[in-house]
Amino acid sequence: MSNQPAIINVLKPPGMTSFDVVGYTKKVLKISKCGHTGTLDPAAAGVLPLCINRGTKVIPFLPEEEKEYIALIRLGIITDTLDIDGKVLETDDNWKSLSVEDIIKTIDCFKGEYKQKPPIYSAIKKNGKRLYHYARNDENVEIEKRKIEIKNIKILNIDLPIIKIKVNCSKGTYIRSLARDIGEKLGTNSYLKNLLRTKSGPFKLEDTILVDEISKNNLDNITISIDEPFDYRKLEVKDYAFKYAINGTKLLEKNFKDWPSDLEIGERFLIYCKEQFISISEVKLNEDEIIYIQPLRVFYNGG
Repeated sequence: MSNQPAIINVLKPPGMTSFDVVGYTKKVLKISKCGHTGTLDPAAAGVLPLCINRGTKVIPFLPEEEKEYIALIRLGIITDTLDIDGKVLETDDNWKSLSVEDIIKTIDCFKGEYKQKPPIYSAIKKNGKRLYHYARNDENVEIEKRKIEIKNIKILNIDLPIIKIKVNCSKGTYIRSLARDIGEKLGTNSYLKNLLRTKSGPFKLEDTILVDEISKNNLDNITISIDEPFDYRKLEVKDYAFKYAINGTKLLEKNFKDWPSDLEIGERFLIYCKEQFISISEVKLNEDEIIYIQPLRVFYNGG
């Protein structure tokens, strides 16, 4: 099992970077390939899916568009990093005059799409350099706002100056920036005091394992197969077509055991043969209007 492609849904602890978790996993499992999806800030905790061995090839295809977080926002203080690890830049007592109704109304208005300015302390590239490079070297740089979506935001508790919220949002959303923006809208400073990611695409907090549980002897208990996160339909090729499937050849109706009558151009499928996961493939139409299945990535034998 140690050389098989797989996914480990890890609970990243605060104090470790996402890269630290990857490095630890490589060392413990004695493997050369390991990658993560959806970076978490060092101070944050929560869901961090790791792909090991040839499983790293599945990372670009993993459904991670929707994220869910539980966050604590501290009003009255702002830091340079917009979180608890940063240097305090400014404080105020404006939050003391806020009512619960003010807070509920303000936070509710963040639902939907809006253009968010990422933190200067982030890994976004600008002119070939990470934004945090400019911050650490006291260099000025213009940060473009990016369109993100807050699909839902719910207040869990208000105990001023602390607000606890649950956020469902699109990939690319910075909760640190959201905390800042909520404070600005309320007329006060604010920063992200604590962050827990409870969901990243199909990966959930209740299914995570602790970093300490990662070991070669425990792999069968902590890993999931690389095809498990996908909700695409499955197709199985005939045994004789196995060699075509693993070589990334275009597949036709005659190559499959069953051929759905409701295929849609652009639909993706998981392709199997001889009880093995072969590829993620897409339905296409050629110039003669013949439907075929085109492999997007073959995973068998590291293809």
